Amino acid sequence: MQCSYQLYLASLGTLGLMWSANGSNAVSQQSIGGFSVTATPWVAATLDVDNGNDGSDVKFWSSLDGVTWKQMGTPSSQSITSVFPSTTPVNIGANTGGTANLFNGLIQDVRIYNGIGNNTAPGLGTLVGHFDAARPWAGATYTDETGKVWTNNGSLSFVA
Repeated sequence: MQCSYQLYLASLGTLGLMWSANGSNAVSQQSIGGFSVTATPWVAATLDVDNGNDGSDVKFWSSLDGVTWKQMGTPSSQSITSVFPSTTPVNIGANTGGTANLFNGLIQDVRIYNGIGNNTAPGLGTLVGHFDAARPWAGATYTDETGKVWTNNGSLSFVA
């Protein structure tokens, strides 16, 4: 199975970002600063594949409102990299086709961006996918504002 990227909860209060440049070999970086799972409803990660200094930077972010973001720790640097353009569907709350590492919690909103803008906060690139649990579903699918179709392949439930 191809892999491209994954944002995951590594341990209580620690985020991880995994990505692959070739679709099979992965690089992983974890946040240094933690966050409160109960007090921080928004988390994000950005990957600057070429920071202009012969390297790449991973930044982790937290927010109480999804608008004002705070960087968690300092950027983690690697060598210049890229992200494999996988054709594998995006999984939310699991991986390996929704069969492994099932998330036990509430995911209300997922936004996927192409690009990072000036990398001073997440969400400065072009929105290319937006899972919003508050949107009405017609059966097992819905189409987001970018034209992406999201499909419920498991035991998705909505909590009001």
